[in-house]
Amino acid sequence: MAGPARLLLVALAVSVAVGTRPVDLSVTWSVLPHAVTGDIQSVSGVPALDAAVVESRVWRTAAGVLTGAALAVAGALLQGATRNPLGDPGILGLTAGAACAWSRVPCWAASFRPVLSCGWRPSVPR
Repeated sequence: MAGPARLLLVALAVSVAVGTRPVDLSVTWSVLPHAVTGDIQSVSGVPALDAAVVESRVWRTAAGVLTGAALAVAGALLQGATRNPLGDPGILGLTAGAACAWSRVPCWAASFRPVLSCGWRPSVPR
């Protein structure tokens, strides 16, 4: 097994085992196959709270891994499209466009919820 794959497996195990409520690694490894299938009630010898904690952390960890993989693919595609190994989102103006869109979100949200409007309220005919 390659070095990065081992590092990823260790990071996954630590992510599932470490948190506000620490869970022993042996409990993590015994619950992990059942958490993936969604059948944590069939795990014997493990407190229900530990099994529930592991189950919630498994999906959080999976979401983090998939998000990281998606960002890596997006970066590789961007570098391939620009034919620049040092390419970043600023080359195509993606950073400025995202900042512009993010600055417009409060105004857009305010039209739906006047409480979030920072002082601006839509005119309401009386």
